[in-house]
Order: sequence, then structure tokens, then C-alpha cells
Amino acid sequence: MGTIIREELPSIEELRNKFIEDIFKLEILLNSANLNFPNETQQINFIESRTDLSVLRRKLENRILESIATQLKRLESEFKNGIEELEKSIQESKNTVKVIESINKLTGIIARILVIL
Repeated sequence: MGTIIREELPSIEELRNKFIEDIFKLEILLNSANLNFPNETQQINFIESRTDLSVLRRKLENRILESIATQLKRLESEFKNGIEELEKSIQESKNTVKVIESINKLTGIIARILVIL
């Protein structure tokens, strides 16, 4: 049994996109299906169930986007402070240690943003 390296694993974004894509493909299939219903009640049930699937897929997509937006908003002030701190330390370029620390702090914030995206 071989070891799986990180690069071989799908990213969370790929999994999320695949999940949504699979549901969407089912929606298309259901919308184009030529089914013969034995009665009107079953046809109504089918339409309601198909509609529920579509609504829930859209809700899932929205929830994912809301989650990303919330996380980005939470880091926004930290990001702005990091930029301001780096700009200030560059202007006061006498202290190179402070510049390096500011760069490292800002790159850490950007790395956290990339994890979200």
C-alpha cells in the first residue's frame, strides 16, 4: 500500500465544486427525463421533489459563499492593519527587523486568506 502525498489529494474547493456539479447534473437529468407517471399524484410528487433538490442545491451554494465571505470579512481588518504596519515600517526603513517582521505578518494573513479561497 503506497503513501498518498498531499498533491494527490483533491482540494476542498475541488471536492465542493464536484459535489455541487454532481447535484446540478442530476437536476439536468431530472428536468429532461421523459417519465410516465401512473397518476397525477406521483407526477406532482416528482415535481415537488425535483424542485426541492434544486432549491437545496442553491441554498448549499449560497451557504458556501456566505461562509467564505464571513471568513474573509473576519480577516479584513487584520489584513488592512498588516498593510499599514508594513507601509509604516518601510517608511521608517531604519529598522530592517521591523520591516521583515511586518512582511512575515502580512504574508501569514494572506496565507490564511488563501486557505479560505
